[in-house]
Amino acid sequence: MEIDLVFLEWQREGQGLHYTEESVELERGTFHGGTTFEAIIELDESQEAELKETLITGVRPVFYLCQSSPQQQRPVAGLCGSEGRA
Repeated sequence: MEIDLVFLEWQREGQGLHYTEESVELERGTFHGGTTFEAIIELDESQEAELKETLITGVRPVFYLCQSSPQQQRPVAGLCGSEGRA
């Protein structure tokens, strides 16, 4: 499914860095509020239908970005830093 990823904010340990010296510097870069990137996510038919139905209601999901470890081929969906799959 093709989606747009819209950058929301910089966070550390779940807390926004709003109006800090660090956030001001970070916001000067490519990633600042509203920056949009085209992406593709892999969903099965059921997941895609559920997401589309929910989007129609005006509700939007928010995702965390997880960096995969060198041992993993790709990030684990829903389990940042875990070896299993959600």
